[in-house]
Amino acid sequence: MARRAYEQLLATLRESPGAPAGILAVLVILYWASRDGGFDALVYLPSTLFLVGLVVVVALTAPGSLPGGRAGLVALVSLAGYTAWCFLTIFWADVQADAWSGANKTLAFLAVYALFALRPWQAVAGAAALGVYALGVAAIGLNELITIARAADPAQGFIVGRLAQPISYENANAALYIGAAIPAVFLASRRGTPLLLRAAFLAAAGVVVDLAVMCQSRTSLLAVPLVALGYLAVVPGRLRSILAMGLVGLVVALSANTLLDVYSAVISEAGAQQEAVDDALSVVLLGAAALLVAGLAWGLADRVVVVPERVLRLTRVAVVAAGVAVAAVGIGAFVERYGDPIDQSRVWWERFKTNEYLEEAETPHFVSGFGSGRYEIWRVAAHIFWRHPVAGIGVDNFAVDFLQERKNDQDPLYPHSLELRALQQTGIVGTGLLLAFFVGVGAAAWRVVRRADTASRAVAGTALALATYWLVHGSVDWLWEIPSLSAAAFAALGLAVGLSPESSGARARRAALVGAVVLAVATLVTVVPPWLSARATDSALRSWRADTELAYERLEHARDLNPLSAEPDVLGAVIASQRGDVARQRSYFLRSLERDPHNWYPHLELGAIEARRGNRRIALAWLAEAQRLNPRDSTIRYVVEKVREGDPPTQAEIDAVFLRRAELLTGTRQ
Repeated sequence: MARRAYEQLLATLRESPGAPAGILAVLVILYWASRDGGFDALVYLPSTLFLVGLVVVVALTAPGSLPGGRAGLVALVSLAGYTAWCFLTIFWADVQADAWSGANKTLAFLAVYALFALRPWQAVAGAAALGVYALGVAAIGLNELITIARAADPAQGFIVGRLAQPISYENANAALYIGAAIPAVFLASRRGTPLLLRAAFLAAAGVVVDLAVMCQSRTSLLAVPLVALGYLAVVPGRLRSILAMGLVGLVVALSANTLLDVYSAVISEAGAQQEAVDDALSVVLLGAAALLVAGLAWGLADRVVVVPERVLRLTRVAVVAAGVAVAAVGIGAFVERYGDPIDQSRVWWERFKTNEYLEEAETPHFVSGFGSGRYEIWRVAAHIFWRHPVAGIGVDNFAVDFLQERKNDQDPLYPHSLELRALQQTGIVGTGLLLAFFVGVGAAAWRVVRRADTASRAVAGTALALATYWLVHGSVDWLWEIPSLSAAAFAALGLAVGLSPESSGARARRAALVGAVVLAVATLVTVVPPWLSARATDSALRSWRADTELAYERLEHARDLNPLSAEPDVLGAVIASQRGDVARQRSYFLRSLERDPHNWYPHLELGAIEARRGNRRIALAWLAEAQRLNPRDSTIRYVVEKVREGDPPTQAEIDAVFLRRAELLTGTRQ
């Protein structure tokens, strides 16, 4: 038996030559997920070097031609062109360091996609990659919940009552968990999945959906049904998928009240957080155990029971009838509660525009209204695109314009929409390249879904469902900027193309080889300097209390390595302020503005420094520029008022204000 398994493994690797590198890429994505989504440069930049190295290895050593035919080639070339365009936007971006960082993330996504799309995949290898991802996310999420339950203050694992682990953004966690639930449900429902793994996948699906409920993403309430319907329309074996969904849904429904009670306990700050989190952990574990048993029973039944085709047809009719009945009941309940849907839609639209929603312990976030600040964010993003329609304003350059144009007190860094991000930051040119990529992937994947064998169609459809959820949710949220989420989506898209039976021939393979070498050289040039700079900066932050002069030297080194970033100078000024070295603090802030004159924070601090030195006129000039850059900021208003009263705030008073703001943003203060 061992010899047979070994021979099957060799056959799989021959038919899926890129699979080993693809599995390694999945492990990198899981590592990112466990490290705050890979958002930190110290996490995603070195991993990008590794991923590009894998691309070169696959291009040089793995046999086989480029899958996907012409459509696959168009997709790969278009994504490479979009990545190059992102780097070009650095030249006209206001904050060039941010554009460089955003372009490097896009480079990482290109590498992940290429790893899955450069060489053909067989269904069993693709299913294995999806399975590793699903089980990995479930393990990460369960470990996070156990860690929170054991913590001295479990509320620290939540932001305003919503689960904020492993990614410190609740909606991103919901996307992470729901994305993993899709392949988990698929693999749990397949007769060909080994018995123990079927049970494990069903239990994993229950765990990640439970965790997603604790994140309370309102977008998921719309995105999940849409993607589920698309999944059922594309993936063969609908009854099996529906049964798996039903089992998971039943367990989650029984657990929902306990899971949602955590939100109420954290919001109310009534001291019941520990008990609520412990109860939530208990129902998650009990639900997983129940699904594990159900999965084992289902798998054993599959070995001995063969359902007649007539019964299957009747069951399909019954499922459709039940779906229609549920929809009708839902519509009736909606009308009974809210009245005329058109009138209610107008009410919700006004609440959406005015950012009106509830934040009360007795009202779960799921039903807290339609306020989110999105209307104002999208309004400003649309205006930016209107002013810069062709080339955009540069990757990840949104905050500067938003702070000047906003009509509320939000200060997002990103436009909370994949589409608006592309239009506003990369213009029509970049959006066209990105659209060409999605069209190419869609055309290649559609051929798999329509023409390939059943197993390949099922795996490709599952991968497309995972990517589609990211796209739907990301259309109203900032998911692109979180490496673990976007990389998983690009990996899924690449897998869908890699399953295509069509190929582009030897010429395309040689072109891909040349492209991989160019990619490797470009990566060394664009990834290594900011990575080493980030390392030097991190070292300075960890050592400044013990050896301040050494920290300053490391920040100087970081500054030299990244010639576009003002961060080392700003951090040097912060360290100097803590040491009471006002002259050095002022010097660092002045130098930071040479690289980023659009940052309002150095203007504020320079104004406060001049005020404390008695230079009121110069101080007000600095503060006026800070207000121009960020007119609605309350901290700037506070400092201006104190300066005009002749009582400029001390550094400690300003730091205390920023500390309170940070506590609110990170959930340290609920």
